Amino acid sequence: MAVRASMAFPFYFSPILQGKNILYDGGIYNNFPTDIMLNEFQPDIILGVSVAGLPEIPSEGNFLSQLKTMIAQHTAYTVPREQDILIEPKLSDIGTFEFNSVRLAIDSGYIATKRMIPQIRASISRIADTEQLKARRKFFQNSMFQISIDNIFVDGVNNDQSTYIRTVLNPKNECLSINQLRKIGFN
Repeated sequence: MAVRASMAFPFYFSPILQGKNILYDGGIYNNFPTDIMLNEFQPDIILGVSVAGLPEIPSEGNFLSQLKTMIAQHTAYTVPREQDILIEPKLSDIGTFEFNSVRLAIDSGYIATKRMIPQIRASISRIADTEQLKARRKFFQNSMFQISIDNIFVDGVNNDQSTYIRTVLNPKNECLSINQLRKIGFN
């Protein structure tokens, strides 16, 4: 629900209702919450990634561009302290909802991050042993409780479509682990 709510943007993706609250993408209010990160978590270093281009200038005939300008708060894409690092991929030609440009965005982020690796390494004073990290991760993963799915509900489609989706996701109508559902849903 949190991921879906973070995608909600007026006229593009509908909001999520949680009790009496209407949830939208937090980026409408604070699209680069380094202030929250600093105050809530007090990290030694913040690695921020800004993929924002220049703000769109609303045009007279484009209602959505006018609405976006009114709704979204101005955001300063900066990191708060000298030791923090800002990575800025070159994405000026890719708009927020241009999902067909995902590969270009990922590649640009990868290249921009690789350029910053020396600065990132120089900012890190503590380096953990790889084997210790593997052991800690394994312990964490083994301590997680198992999620079992015994029923799948499908909304937003007709009954035949709902039955088809449930049959594709769980053809034997049995209790599934989250990993089994992932394999079925992402193949």
